[in-house]
Amino acid sequence: MRVEARPGVFINIFTTHLQASYVYETPEEHYPNYHSRLEQIVMLHRFISSKLRLFNESRTLSILCGDMNVDALGSDYPFDFLNNLLVPPITPLKDLPLPSLNEYAMLVSIFNRENSDVELFNPCLQATGTFPITYGDVILHEDGVKELPFEEYLTHKIDHCSKQSLDYVFELRPKGSNSLASFEVIEESVRVKKYNKGIGHLKQLSDHYAMMAVLKETAPQGAPNSQGSPSEKNRLNSSN
Repeated sequence: MRVEARPGVFINIFTTHLQASYVYETPEEHYPNYHSRLEQIVMLHRFISSKLRLFNESRTLSILCGDMNVDALGSDYPFDFLNNLLVPPITPLKDLPLPSLNEYAMLVSIFNRENSDVELFNPCLQATGTFPITYGDVILHEDGVKELPFEEYLTHKIDHCSKQSLDYVFELRPKGSNSLASFEVIEESVRVKKYNKGIGHLKQLSDHYAMMAVLKETAPQGAPNSQGSPSEKNRLNSSN
């Protein structure tokens, strides 16, 4: 989606819903889910890169958001199996600035590899240092220790209390560009939006929480920086 926020000033918004993970009994049976998402991530990166090269606008804010089905809080991931499917392979994975090498690390490395035109930036992670739970959330039992599923009808039973982070608002930045975009994502504004006003026995409107962000118009290059008024801010909501 390409939004004309001001006459001649655009915001590029790319949204996606990647392959979900389905029930499996062994790690090997889960490989097709990882493989499908890996192919989709590579295709998504190529599509976004081609569009941004076509637009060739250094001051245009570009955003990638949606349900990635990539769990930043997860750990199990068949790197050796999947890394060999990429040409060129992603190396060295050990140098990625993340606490563990998981599927999120693969997502980031695909976008930020050396031959990429864009860099993937996570404003929420930058502001909070954490990944919010967007699927399989929990509430505490009255004993204050045991965790119970917050929602039981829309969420697959096997995923109850799984506490996954699957939904994101990313900023896409042209690699090597020092230009200030006409709009920017306010890092502190990127957070989970819980639509918990359900219907009947449903506690929420979706099995996933949405992610929201506030965008702020920046001062033109060479002009004094402006914090922006409420009328200059735009709200972005991303959900599955």
